[in-house]
Amino acid sequence: MRALVLVPVLKSQPRRAPGEGRDVRTAAGHSPEDRLAEAQGLAEAIDLDVRQALLVPLPQPKPGALFGRGK
Repeated sequence: MRALVLVPVLKSQPRRAPGEGRDVRTAAGHSPEDRLAEAQGLAEAIDLDVRQALLVPLPQPKPGALFGRGK
């Protein structure tokens, strides 16, 4: 089964600047790139054929527009 892995990132959240050694992390302690790599690895672990993995910038979180209860 094919899969698309998406990880939401707030636009206001600072990102790692190209060429800079510092690693910007979220409140959970993981960079957006680390969260994306983990999500992709989990999808591949359950035998999904990951076709693309993307960070998706969001202007601000909208709980109703993300995943609903029980999903």
